[in-house]
Amino acid sequence: TKRHKLSVNILHNIVSFVALNRQIAIMPLVCKDMWRSCTIEHAKSTSLSTLDFSTISNGINKLADEEKILKLTQIIRLHSNTQHIFFKNCKITDKVLEGIFNELNKLNLKSIDLSFCSISDASVKLFSTLNKVSALTIRGCDKVTIEGFNEVSIMGLHYLDASESKLNNTWLKEISKSKTLKTLKLRKCSLLTNEGFENLSDNFKTLFYLDVSNCGKLSTKVLDHISGFINLITLD
Repeated sequence: TKRHKLSVNILHNIVSFVALNRQIAIMPLVCKDMWRSCTIEHAKSTSLSTLDFSTISNGINKLADEEKILKLTQIIRLHSNTQHIFFKNCKITDKVLEGIFNELNKLNLKSIDLSFCSISDASVKLFSTLNKVSALTIRGCDKVTIEGFNEVSIMGLHYLDASESKLNNTWLKEISKSKTLKTLKLRKCSLLTNEGFENLSDNFKTLFYLDVSNCGKLSTKVLDHISGFINLITLD
């Protein structure tokens, strides 16, 4: 029988109907070299605006960093319209993010979720160069320090979730320098104290929503300081 060569465009059309978890697990085995050669320059972009790798975190976490870079790069190249990307629980490291950053930089990214990933200040600094990103989730990223939060303050974010991190009073002061932040989630930040919210009312002028629930060192006295946040609508 005559063998027909599968074109890159046909491959991309097939892939667009395949669930993300199957793309990573099965398609490279089926299409082999053709899959690897399917780049953003040749492939038609899809209408998918969200890539949620958290749904396949178990599979991703079994891969070594180099293989993660390869697999994630392949998927991101096929979804050039992506605006929202979720890496929650994927154990993404600084090395992996650096390896896929060129592909991320080609996207029109608006939000990134790195919850419980093994990233540090280096990754936050990378993302600070993506000036269209307005929402960042670094929940449970306990390697991020004051240097990272200093970068966050100048990113032009509207939404920041730094819950369950090692954020303390000093780092909170850095975040408060943001002139664009509207939503701030700091749930279970055990190092925050009432004193950390003193004299911040002049800074948090754009803040509409604040979540400080389950912060063990905060008491009702913190309300005396938060009451000065003139535009705050919701407090949890």
